[in-house]
Amino acid sequence: MLDVTAPGADSPLATNLFWAMFAWAVLAIGWSWRYRRLRVVTVIDGDTYVATDLRGRKRRLRLKGVDAVEKHQRLGPEATVFARQWLGSEWRTMTYHGRDRYNRWLVSIHDRRGGLDVALVQAGYAYALEGNWRLRWATARARLARRGVWGQLFREAPWQARKRTLWWARLRWLGGATRKAPRRERR
Repeated sequence: MLDVTAPGADSPLATNLFWAMFAWAVLAIGWSWRYRRLRVVTVIDGDTYVATDLRGRKRRLRLKGVDAVEKHQRLGPEATVFARQWLGSEWRTMTYHGRDRYNRWLVSIHDRRGGLDVALVQAGYAYALEGNWRLRWATARARLARRGVWGQLFREAPWQARKRTLWWARLRWLGGATRKAPRRERR
């Protein structure tokens, strides 16, 4: 049978104390990896930011669970200003959820007022992508109050705007949108 006593411990109390300290150390390491203190330096979009950590390293962040309107859309500048005012220049606690396909950190940003994702959705500047009950509740409140994108007659979702912009960029790259007729040489 496997002996699970702590090294150098002869009593069960010392063994329990060892395993309690071991569990605390594992949780502390997990806590420090998942929760970070960062300060947002630049707000690129309503849901994309550049932040610095305590060591001064810059990180590109993407807000998890929401898709904010793009910069070139109708409410894009307002969404950027809203996120910039909400974040301010203070240190924030961010929950790390992994990385996306562009190698940005997927984070949730929280403070004493709540989460930035819920604030963006409730103000009508973002669409909820997840089935989180807080985001669904914020979407329902924004729809009922006709805030932001829910108050527009013709609204375009951010993923539709990106698709449209990508289509035009590809057309320009192929030479279709900016191609001029060839000049004829005179004889």
